[in-house]
Amino acid sequence: KNDYFCWLCHKEGLVFCCELCPRVYHIKCLGRHDEPEKDWICPECEAVLKADCAETRSKLLSMVSFTTFCTLLRYALDRMRSVGNEAFELPVDTTLFPNYTDYVFNPMSLSVLERNIKKKVYGSTEAFLADAKWIYHNAYVYNGANNKITTAARSVVKVCKHEMSEIEVCPDCYLQSCTQTDPNWFCEPCRTPHPLVWAKLKGYPYWPAKILRAESG
Repeated sequence: KNDYFCWLCHKEGLVFCCELCPRVYHIKCLGRHDEPEKDWICPECEAVLKADCAETRSKLLSMVSFTTFCTLLRYALDRMRSVGNEAFELPVDTTLFPNYTDYVFNPMSLSVLERNIKKKVYGSTEAFLADAKWIYHNAYVYNGANNKITTAARSVVKVCKHEMSEIEVCPDCYLQSCTQTDPNWFCEPCRTPHPLVWAKLKGYPYWPAKILRAESG
């Protein structure tokens, strides 16, 4: 019912199971000194539950229809594919690698992610990212840390994290950037207005811009 390798370090050892998903963890990797309780829920599932919950989900994504959200995920998946990682497009062929399932508990591929989007499995960016991370975890477990397949898998997940972050910042801006049906798409108003400012980059004059996110420090 559960994976064999720690979700965080991707190695074997004494691991503890999540109540809701197949992921397992070393106590040390969790930064704990005591054993988790029997019905323990892992950090990955906690993040997904929080993101999926109507009371705690992103206010911006709450304004987006489920159909539109799935469209955003499809665009994100296209950008994950554009990295050029054909190795992750389809599930690993176990006739070529017969011992694959001896090590990999939950096979994942870009085509599986696409199928899940069509089935409307994902209710949040966190849920989609959590599944995408299996691509890297499985590559690390089966191929090792320094294998080129593992490095490529890390790139896929990195792109996924970036795209999910962009969707969270402003779903409307993300959709406009992907479709670009209007040459002035960047000027189109969003459901949540952005403050307008004059911005300047080194070597360029001041230019009108909009604030998508403000961070302290």
